[in-house]
Amino acid sequence: MQSKERLAAGHSEDIPSRDRNSLSGTQRKVNVGFAVAMACLGLVGLTSYFSVEGLRDSLRSVAHTHEVLDSLENLLSIVTDAETAERGYVISGDVGYLEPYRHSLQTIDGVERRLTALTVDDATQQQRLRSLRALVGERLEQFNLVLELRRTQGFEAAQREILKGLGRRMHEQIRGVIDAMTATEQHLLEGRQQQARRSTVINQSVTWGGGLLALVFLILAAFAIQRDLIGRERAERALRQARDELELRIRERTVELADANNALTESERRYRAFVDATSDTVYRVSGDWSQMRHLQGRDFTPGAVEPGSNWIEKHIHPDDRQRFGTCQ
Repeated sequence: MQSKERLAAGHSEDIPSRDRNSLSGTQRKVNVGFAVAMACLGLVGLTSYFSVEGLRDSLRSVAHTHEVLDSLENLLSIVTDAETAERGYVISGDVGYLEPYRHSLQTIDGVERRLTALTVDDATQQQRLRSLRALVGERLEQFNLVLELRRTQGFEAAQREILKGLGRRMHEQIRGVIDAMTATEQHLLEGRQQQARRSTVINQSVTWGGGLLALVFLILAAFAIQRDLIGRERAERALRQARDELELRIRERTVELADANNALTESERRYRAFVDATSDTVYRVSGDWSQMRHLQGRDFTPGAVEPGSNWIEKHIHPDDRQRFGTCQ
C-alpha cells in the first residue's frame, strides 16, 4: 500500500513538471514558427524590393529605347517632310510649301542633340549618329541648292539638279543609317523587355512562394499549438485523476491506520488487564536472554524494574545455571 502511495505521489509530482515542459515546448514551437514565418516574409519583402528595383530599371531601359526609336523616326519624318516641301515648291513655285521645310530646319538640330544624349553610353550608336548628322547636313545643303535654283533660275534648273539623283541617294543613305540604328535599338528593346518579364516573374514567384511558405509555417505552428494544448488538457485530466486517486488512497489508509491503532489500543488494554489479574510472575527477556525486565514480578525479582544484564547471576541458583543455559 505504501509503495502504491509513493508511486501515485511521484506520478502526481511528475505531471506538473511535464505540464511545465509541455508549456515551454509549446512556447518554443510558437516562437520558432512565427520567427520562421517572419523571416520568410522579410525575405519576400527584401527580394521583392530588389525585384521591383530591377523591374523599374528594366522599364526605364525599355522607355529609353522607345524614346530613341521615336527620335529616329521623328528625324526621318523631318527629312521626308523637307523633301516633300522641296518638291512642292519646285513644282508650283508657291512659297507656302516651304513652311514645313522651315519647321524642319528649326527642329532637326534639337532632335539630333536628343539622340546624342540618349545614345551617349553606346559607342556604336554614337558613331552612326555622327554619320547621320553629316548626311542630314549634306541633304539640307542639297535642299538649299535646289530651292535657290528654283528661285533664281526657274523650274528647269531645279528639275535638272533633282534628276541627278543626288538627293535620292542621300535620302537612302540617311534611311540606311536610321534603319541600322533602329535595328540595334530593337534588339536592345527585346532584351530589356525579356529582362522586365523575368523580373516580373521572379517578383511574382518570390511573393507567392514566400507567402505560401510563411502560411505553411504558420499552419504548422498552429497545429503544434493545438496538439500541445490537447496534450496539456490530457495531462491536466491525468493530474486530476491522480490527485483524486491519491486522496482516496489517503482516506483509505487513514481509516486503516485508525482501525489498526484502535486494535492496538484494545490489545494493550486487554494485555494490561491480564497482567493485573494474574497471580503469576510475568517478566520479559530480550531475544538473546541477556536482559530481563519484570512486568508483574510480585516481588519475585526485586530490583528488576529496569532492564539488567546480570539477572542470571542475581536470580538463578548456581546449581541451576547450567540447566538454564541448556534451555536457552
